[in-house]
Amino acid sequence: MKTVLRTRINYFLLFVAALSSILFLFLIEFYNDITLDDIGFALQLQESSIWDFMKTMYLTWQGRFMGFFLTGLQMKSYFLFNSMLPFSMLLYAVNILLITKALMNFFNLKIFDSVLYSVVLFQIYIFTMFDFSSYFWMCTKGYTFIMTLSVYAFSELIVNKKGKWYSYITLFIVFAFIGCSYEIFAPIILLLMGCCILYLFYKSNFRLSLLIRENKLLLFTFFVGTLFFVLMVIAPGNWVRMDVHSKDSTLSLFPFLQVVLNNSIYLSKNVFFTFPYYFVFLIVIAYLFSKKKEDLISSSKKTKKQVLRNILKYAFISVSLTLVSLALNTYAVGQRMELRAFNHVNLIVFVFLYYTIKEIMSIFSLKKNIAILYPIVLLFVIISNIYSTIKSVPELEAYEESKNQREQLLYELKISGNEEIACLQTLDAPLFHSVLDDAWRVILPKVSDKLLLKPNEISFDIKNYYNVTYKEYYQLDFDVITDLSYDL
Repeated sequence: MKTVLRTRINYFLLFVAALSSILFLFLIEFYNDITLDDIGFALQLQESSIWDFMKTMYLTWQGRFMGFFLTGLQMKSYFLFNSMLPFSMLLYAVNILLITKALMNFFNLKIFDSVLYSVVLFQIYIFTMFDFSSYFWMCTKGYTFIMTLSVYAFSELIVNKKGKWYSYITLFIVFAFIGCSYEIFAPIILLLMGCCILYLFYKSNFRLSLLIRENKLLLFTFFVGTLFFVLMVIAPGNWVRMDVHSKDSTLSLFPFLQVVLNNSIYLSKNVFFTFPYYFVFLIVIAYLFSKKKEDLISSSKKTKKQVLRNILKYAFISVSLTLVSLALNTYAVGQRMELRAFNHVNLIVFVFLYYTIKEIMSIFSLKKNIAILYPIVLLFVIISNIYSTIKSVPELEAYEESKNQREQLLYELKISGNEEIACLQTLDAPLFHSVLDDAWRVILPKVSDKLLLKPNEISFDIKNYYNVTYKEYYQLDFDVITDLSYDL
């Protein structure tokens, strides 16, 4: 009787945690709008098709043509509905569907149960992102999509190694996106796959025919990912973009290594500050392992030394992949470090924790401990979501009000025939509040704030790209500036 009651309570908490997660994210999406680089994309897509937009960007700015395809879809949806909400809801559903399928592959869950767990785990991932606002920014929404695609893809490759005919079609599309996702993520995925193929080649006693026969799907996806990565790298637009950032990327060997080291320390601090969310992930995954029909202990003959060796191996792989991506970023843009480009590091940490707890539970029975901690962490997720929702409403309303006031001012200046430079008041940028982040600000006041949404801001320089596109998009006959003196 107690077991049945405990199960029902846990299920209720899981359902509420999932529901509160959805409501929180959709609340923010309701206030979300195009901003910064999106304005320039909007100007191009107003006059051209998605295909023409992809070609233009490929030739003149960057090779991420599949990423620009996604941006084009989002922008066309924005034009149709005059809102980002419909497409954001659709993309969210696709993300959840991908994670749902991955969890079903790994844990043999029922569909609805897997959906609930997917919603909660996806929310935890977003809360750990180094740049929280990048999830909502149209320009970088694709980054998160690539993460969920990767989780799904590897679950298919690990669990369904041979695959059926439709697996080849699905994974072709998936690795087309991953291959030309962004330049510091695709290489580490392909590097990991390449190392796996070399290891399997070694295990097959260097018999190529056996390697191909037993790993057709892995080899196929590696080829597709590599092909699209090459297509991204050779894009003429990459050289245009690198010329813009060349002043930041010219570093000799010692300064180069120093930047990589400093950035790795900085990312480690960010991981530390969000560690409680990683702990929630750990407990939820451990709970799923404890509920599997196959007992990890009974099916494993590992010793403690073997488990420790495996965990150290996973740690080495995780750190190596992170350092490779940091090195690639430093090579491309030098000391500049956009946190939004490193949201894959959070995924690397999650994967490391997944395999770590799996190893630990292969020699230790933690079911009683997990049974106690599981409802507690779900309660923490619920409280965190409710707290963030309550704190976000006034932030979002203030931001919306400041946008409305600016638009009203611009309208009045337009009808009055103004031709002088207009100095606009800066927008009230909404800040991200969570139980954890606000607690850290109390303990360590120097902890920097996170943006909830990126404001559609301009600078003090009328020649700044954002000022120019802002003026053109809103069809102004006069230049606009703000008193912002930093590089947007």
